[in-house]
Amino acid sequence: MLRLVTRLTNLTFADRAFFANSGAAANEAALKLARRYAIDNTGPQKVKIISFTQSFHGRTLFTVSVGGQPKYAEGFGPTLQGITHLPYNDLAAARAAIGPQTCAVIVEPVQGEGGVLPADPAFLQGLREACDQHGVLLIFDEVQTGVGRTGSFYAYMGYGVTPDILTTAKALGNGFLIGAMLTTDKIAAHFKVGVHGTTYGGNPLGAAIADKVVELISDPAVLEGVQQRSVAIKAHLKRIDERFSVFKEICGKGLLPDRRRTRRCL
Repeated sequence: MLRLVTRLTNLTFADRAFFANSGAAANEAALKLARRYAIDNTGPQKVKIISFTQSFHGRTLFTVSVGGQPKYAEGFGPTLQGITHLPYNDLAAARAAIGPQTCAVIVEPVQGEGGVLPADPAFLQGLREACDQHGVLLIFDEVQTGVGRTGSFYAYMGYGVTPDILTTAKALGNGFLIGAMLTTDKIAAHFKVGVHGTTYGGNPLGAAIADKVVELISDPAVLEGVQQRSVAIKAHLKRIDERFSVFKEICGKGLLPDRRRTRRCL
């Protein structure tokens, strides 16, 4: 586990890692930490969370409440309060909504279930600026986009926008269950002993697998290969579309295509 922590913190903005069993558990930890940090520093009124329509952050009660797809929250009774869902890539709406009572903005740099839709660089940069202005934590959910899938080890690196908290899973274990929340010393300090925990997070087998995965995929040659293949695939799809007019839009980032809606968006 210590080898994995060292590898991840050396590669990223983070000083600390909290290990969990899944992306949902990593997001649950991130959202709890964001509220705890805001309440500790400002007071109980600073608890509002901003998310985006068509987002997906997990299947716990907290994460389905924050996720922007009502179908996942229906049938379980009242969802958590203080959560606002805004249109993705709408910077004006986000700037208008972020304020003194906001504790966190959570966003996928590339929406997964929303159609493999990349964020506009100006959108993420504007979120960073608005969060800084109002003392709000910016959370990047990189459960689907992380560990090389977009051509950068984490997608935030390709955008040049650094979050306060990042969540990662899926490719982190190459199919073996492990998730992680990455953050700074300053923010992590608000998870004092006993405030949050996990039974199996960071177990030796999961950590050993993830450590090897990170070692292999963080190789610059591997990431360069992702970028090259992405360019080649998109060029080929464009040629197909020019001949047959079958795609509404060709989108995605790196080797993260939309396999579910191939006639609409790749």
